[in-house]
Amino acid sequence: GLVAPGGRLLILARRREEGESVEGPPIPVTLRDLDAFTAAGLSQVARELFLDERQIRHVMAVFERAA
Repeated sequence: GLVAPGGRLLILARRREEGESVEGPPIPVTLRDLDAFTAAGLSQVARELFLDERQIRHVMAVFERAA
């Protein structure tokens, strides 16, 4: 897999709402896109939604795989 046992994955990406049109790159992710990581066997240990200095939506998420 992408993450070793006991390892962590950090995702920092632009964020968009479901159904919102996509212009890019960069291609923003939806919160549903992040659910694919839990479906792949990772556990989400942190998630933060924020705006950058230009008021662009972002998400930071951390996932881990059990040891």
